[in-house]
Amino acid sequence: MMEPKRARLGFYRKVKTGCLTCKARKVKCDEAKPHCQRCTTTGRKCNGYQSSAAAGTQKRAITILSSHPSGLFQSDAERRSFSFFQTRAGKLLGGHFNQSFWSRQVMQAAIHYPAIRHLVIALGSAYENLETGNPSKRSEFAFEQCNISIKLLAAPSNDESQTPEQIASVLTASVLFIYLASVQGYIAEAVQHVQSAMKLLKNYDQQQLASPPTSKFPIPLSQLRGLLLSIYGQLRIMIDSVDDNTEKNDMLVSNLQPATLFLSIDEAHSHVEQLLFNTQAFMQHTFYHPPITLKQQESAVARHRHLCQVLHSSRDALDLFESKYWVSDTATQQGIATLKLYHLIVSIRLRLNIFAPQDRENSYDAEDLDRSFREMLALCEVLASSESETARPGCTSGLGYIMPLHMIAARCRDPIVRKKALNLLLASKTTEGLWNGRVSGIIALETINIEEEGKVGRVREVKVEFRGERGAVVKYVTMKDWEEGRAERGRTRGVRERCVEW
Repeated sequence: MMEPKRARLGFYRKVKTGCLTCKARKVKCDEAKPHCQRCTTTGRKCNGYQSSAAAGTQKRAITILSSHPSGLFQSDAERRSFSFFQTRAGKLLGGHFNQSFWSRQVMQAAIHYPAIRHLVIALGSAYENLETGNPSKRSEFAFEQCNISIKLLAAPSNDESQTPEQIASVLTASVLFIYLASVQGYIAEAVQHVQSAMKLLKNYDQQQLASPPTSKFPIPLSQLRGLLLSIYGQLRIMIDSVDDNTEKNDMLVSNLQPATLFLSIDEAHSHVEQLLFNTQAFMQHTFYHPPITLKQQESAVARHRHLCQVLHSSRDALDLFESKYWVSDTATQQGIATLKLYHLIVSIRLRLNIFAPQDRENSYDAEDLDRSFREMLALCEVLASSESETARPGCTSGLGYIMPLHMIAARCRDPIVRKKALNLLLASKTTEGLWNGRVSGIIALETINIEEEGKVGRVREVKVEFRGERGAVVKYVTMKDWEEGRAERGRTRGVRERCVEW
């Protein structure tokens, strides 16, 4: 019997003049003005069109770099670190989902904006130091480059009169500052940069520049916003806390709609990440503000139902993407495996009963959750093994496997599964945004030790307060602490603490 032939994908000529949203999604744009119908009819925000001057700037960027290298750098050290970023660090930071930003757009911005260029040089130097383990001189050089960039960014300006180009430049610098600190292991500093960046974003929103005039800056403001919200979402999951200002206008909450079809791995990543962060915001809000009135309960149930619908649609769309596009390259396969990990995480979290917080830890005893954790571990093992082949420390952006491994080690009830996850964390040389593998493993190890003592029950929450350059105080709130009122909103009194350094 002959095997049925697979349908061939249609061929489309690449369109270079579409709107910024369609370009990012890598789909054909109908080029309607002022906003394309492909975006507006599907509920997406059309980010307008790039000027021909900006497009020409992007095309000429790498050519300018190669033909006029002497004008961009003041020393051989600057040229060397810039080249290291261009050939290696940028690609590694891009990970499975952000290659366009780190490998192309940042380079284009660096060529034409000195403040960005000096941060790229600093990142190249810091990343090389991370991989080789060489001390002092490279770190001092990165610090010097940072100071040059800060002086350039601190040029006198009025926030109210800032152009979209200036705003985009500052937000790009914020992203680079965050990852520079993360690469160097200064997580507390990275957290401060994240918090400052979120203030910038809120000010930007208040200025009502959601649809700014066309900017010649090579990175769209919407894309920069997504990158900053991505790292902010990581922070919210890590510290597991919110403040009053956050809850009044939670930037993790977005107009999340069910998925139909993913046309690229980047589009799938964006949707899964938004689903994860909306779920995080929902769970935190219901924890700190339990729904009491009938209206509040109905609203919570409706939001929970919506998140479940989005999860199911996202799973179906990812399966369709995997089958329809016959994914064969390793990077995309690993990206799909990563997104499946986070579908499992969202599914587990939505299983928790928001109306019975006292039963939350007991929910993890369910047998079907054990199966989910085992499935998560299998995906993590595949992803970890592919990265361990390089045997070099590294830092990447976007969703990864470190946070899921920490969740398995901290929450899974199967001792064999959680110990395997713990060992993978402790052996890891990877940092994913703010999540460092080994540091996460040290924190999870104490959770396991406390629970195996059997004196105070399960660890209900872990509060992390980063201090100094490479340190943190970790507070473990057990069920006994919670029941006896030793853990309040954003504060802990008399709970077990551990100081961690790296």
